[in-house]
Amino acid sequence: MAKDSGVIFQATPHNGSRFILILGCILLGMGVWLAVYLFSLPISSSVFWSGLASFFMMALGGYFIYRAITLFQLKYTLNRNGIAIHLGTYVQYIPFRNIITIIPAESVSLPARKLFGIRMPNWWIWRWDDVMFCTTADVHHSLVIQTPSGAYTISPRNKDKFMQAWQLRTSMEPTQEWSQTRHYGKLFNSSAWFDTSALQLIATAILLCIGLIGMTFTLYPTLPNVPIIEINSHGETGMTMYRYQFLWIPTIGVIILIFNLIFGIHWHKHDKLTAYMLWILAIIVQIGLSIGAWMIVF
Repeated sequence: MAKDSGVIFQATPHNGSRFILILGCILLGMGVWLAVYLFSLPISSSVFWSGLASFFMMALGGYFIYRAITLFQLKYTLNRNGIAIHLGTYVQYIPFRNIITIIPAESVSLPARKLFGIRMPNWWIWRWDDVMFCTTADVHHSLVIQTPSGAYTISPRNKDKFMQAWQLRTSMEPTQEWSQTRHYGKLFNSSAWFDTSALQLIATAILLCIGLIGMTFTLYPTLPNVPIIEINSHGETGMTMYRYQFLWIPTIGVIILIFNLIFGIHWHKHDKLTAYMLWILAIIVQIGLSIGAWMIVF
């Protein structure tokens, strides 16, 4: 689909976007500080749980920052073919032939969501029943695009000019044949994100890897600081293992997980069976490494 070249309308600015950005920066900063602090502590189960909390803080902070940036950059393009909603990693195309009408949002019943009395744009960029919220403003500054397959709530900075541009272009012949579809960026364009079985395998592999890391961090303090020497029944020495080498087990698990996830997601659109086998292999490896770590200690 060709890139839009029509009139661009920026979304109405809102203080909620700044609030989300500040909150995201605070969470991200706290997560990074905690992670740096944990590196100075000896490995233990408490360090693992604190590290997990640090990871989730950084992930949540990063998501809030990303969401705030998408809200700042939210825009609507209107040309002779239809309306395009540009939101973060995707673009929603709505051809004119599918638009029943565009009406003020205050004339229909829409959910009003607040957090501590502050209207949160992050909550609005979501789907509620058959309404997709792509707006940063309240109902008094928003419009609803009604189509046979659902509705879209938008908030162009100048509603009157947007309506005039829409009415002007509906009488023109389209230059392209649009379909009412959503186009994602390269990162989220993989068919794996829309495959329930794929998501279940990916989630299982990730959870098992987290469990492997947690188990090794819990067992690590029980290992002696001196080299562990294997002696067979004949009194002969075998393999010698140092304490730090025990950490190779979760490291190998993480490397294999990342490798298989990336190649599985990339290959899913070409051959689902191959992608499934890569993720199943990652699951088997995590289980095998966990059993191996347990047998080394006990």
